[in-house]
Amino acid sequence: MLTLRGQPRALPVRRRAQPGRRRGDARSSARPRRRRAPFTSKRRAIDVSGDGTNNSGRDAGAARDDAIAKGVTLNGLVILSETPLVWNPEHTNPAGGLAEYYRRNVIGGPNAFVMVAENFSSFGAALVKKLVAEIAEAASPTTVRGRIARP
Repeated sequence: MLTLRGQPRALPVRRRAQPGRRRGDARSSARPRRRRAPFTSKRRAIDVSGDGTNNSGRDAGAARDDAIAKGVTLNGLVILSETPLVWNPEHTNPAGGLAEYYRRNVIGGPNAFVMVAENFSSFGAALVKKLVAEIAEAASPTTVRGRIARP
């Protein structure tokens, strides 16, 4: 999103009080915000970041498919965790890895990609690299869909 001066800006996101990773719900709540935005854009994207799989709410794959059908690209930023949750180790460390989970279930659309933050401390640097990649991709349509990049 851009401000009137052309500077990047995100629309505010409503936070839920309940705990959990609701990838599907997040995409569903982004749609009305896009419709109310005071500007238009050729490209629409939703950025999803997290340290685990979807564990409640709407199915992540179904929400992704609905967003793609409406012309929205979904990009992912995975935050790796070395310590699996005792009560649900597959949540933060699913089979094949969290980046692969995002590639299969979360991202989609033209030029969609996943980036990986090695831990919470490196999240800020990974976020900046993700934003740079998104801006560069908007100018270059040759990106390979679904690639996994590490900052």
